Amino acid sequence: MSTPSFQRTDARRLPSRAVVGEAFVELTRTEFQLLELLMLNPRQVLPHAMIYDQVWGYDFGPTSNALRTHIVYLRRKLEAAGSRSVIHTVRGVGYALQEPDEAR
Repeated sequence: MSTPSFQRTDARRLPSRAVVGEAFVELTRTEFQLLELLMLNPRQVLPHAMIYDQVWGYDFGPTSNALRTHIVYLRRKLEAAGSRSVIHTVRGVGYALQEPDEAR
């Protein structure tokens, strides 16, 4: 399996980390799985339920903020390493990985 990448960011396994430009970003297992899923589906809106199923194996329900919390942590880590804001929220639907000027 090839290393997923999007723009200047690569996802590498063992240990779970991303590479932004020349900077290594240590990620939790869940953060890595989220980033990998988004990178394998660039420019596609992934619904909340699909992300929950792919990353956790089940849906926490509509009142859970687990996904939102992990996305916030992932964004912070990537942006601290110099990544542009590439994880976009599609309110009421899910998340998409795209360049800021591609966001709708």
